[in-house]
Amino acid sequence: MFFLIVATALRPGKRTARIAQALGAACAAQGIEAERLDLSASPLPLRDGSVCFQNPGVLAATAQVRSAAATTLCFPVYNHQANAAPKNFVEVTNEGWKGIVVGLVASGGTNRSALVPRSLAHALMVDHRCMIVPRFVVVTPAHFAADGTLAADGETASRLADLSRDVAHLSSHWPRENRTV
Repeated sequence: MFFLIVATALRPGKRTARIAQALGAACAAQGIEAERLDLSASPLPLRDGSVCFQNPGVLAATAQVRSAAATTLCFPVYNHQANAAPKNFVEVTNEGWKGIVVGLVASGGTNRSALVPRSLAHALMVDHRCMIVPRFVVVTPAHFAADGTLAADGETASRLADLSRDVAHLSSHWPRENRTV
């Protein structure tokens, strides 16, 4: 059983990728196997309703989501909304999401971004009957050091560890609803 951590920032080296790395480290520290998928390194086509679903990258990503015990989406916030990449990721990998446990981590400019994950949560709950972990993590620029690193301890590390623990607990108790693995 493994967890999939998806970093949805489309430019390499962004804070979202560093947050996904820190979440992976939090999982490893708890003995949770986690794989990361960085969309800046594995770009996917936009959902077009037909051809996109045959793209080899989409097929591989869909298989990763389907086989994961849980998925956590790490995404940047623009204008008090998640960027378009996580929504596109969910749409092109549509076949993999049914009944999965999902964690959400936002990389926002301020703490006012705390409610941004709601729109993604709503879509995943309604469209795919996902179990959304009710612990959203919002990481702001204030949580990063001057050199761009995210501290391995402290408030953010603790919140990411709590999220990974909650994801592990819920996914071990949540039925997988006719999912083909």
